[in-house]
Amino acid sequence: GKINEVNKHYNTLHLAGQMPSTELIVNMLKGVAVKKYTLLEIYQFHNKKFKDDVSIGKYSQSRLEKHEINLGKIKSFLQFKYRVKDIDIEKLDVEFINNYEYYLRTENKHKHNTAVGYCKALKAVGRMVYRKKWLDRHPFEDWQGAFVDTHRPFLTAEELARVEAKEFTLERLELVKDIFIFSCYTGLAFIDVCKLTSANIIVGMDKKMWLSVYRQKTGSAVNIPLLTAAKEIIE
Repeated sequence: GKINEVNKHYNTLHLAGQMPSTELIVNMLKGVAVKKYTLLEIYQFHNKKFKDDVSIGKYSQSRLEKHEINLGKIKSFLQFKYRVKDIDIEKLDVEFINNYEYYLRTENKHKHNTAVGYCKALKAVGRMVYRKKWLDRHPFEDWQGAFVDTHRPFLTAEELARVEAKEFTLERLELVKDIFIFSCYTGLAFIDVCKLTSANIIVGMDKKMWLSVYRQKTGSAVNIPLLTAAKEIIE
């Protein structure tokens, strides 16, 4: 009787690629429909909630954009690797995210750190799935992608001077040049420069002009002396 029913439901779930948990089998015995979630469905849900958090300043717009790009890449990956438009979250595991990382490095030609960054974003979605109890396990918990240190050569004074002396006929390129030079003389990242307003300019105890900014990457407030070249760009 009941034992045969349990075995039947167990085999049905197993063949469907789902984890035959006690909760699922009990619900099937009761005739209760079990909600099945798919990867794209939950990623879209994640991004919608993330967008709400961006609107209240909890996260940056650039992080949301990374998740949106990642969603598009995952859609292409599903078609390429599995020939499907979507996949049941029950089928997500470490092998899946390893395959995704390999796809990003080979088919998308991404460098190691870029591929790892997209996989870390996917792992965060997996963490949400587990936290909301849509799965009784974190699908990517055992995946341990790590960034590698990259060597970035500095511009010499001569190279920077050549950039400063270069004149562009397009106003847009002149603006890009100014932002780049301003970053060189302040040490600020592009995203931090974009957010600057006149309110960030202060006069220090030395009676000189300083920039008082909140750096997005480090999440810290810093004061930066305004060198002559940077002041000229502001003016």
